[in-house]
Amino acid sequence: MFKIDHSEVVHKNVHGWLYAYAESNDLPVFWDKKLRLGITGDWFTGGKAENSWQNAKLLVDIINN
Repeated sequence: MFKIDHSEVVHKNVHGWLYAYAESNDLPVFWDKKLRLGITGDWFTGGKAENSWQNAKLLVDIINN
């Protein structure tokens, strides 16, 4: 991926975020109308960056309706 000469590598490590690989949830957002409190994130629906954007947009739509 980085196109480097592996003979120059002294140390390598692959790191993954512990909670980035959560199981998908059926509920992409949480919205409490009474408290006007909303919570969402990529971790609600599978841990991908595009899920953050989609979930945030959904929450905005819910708040504005």
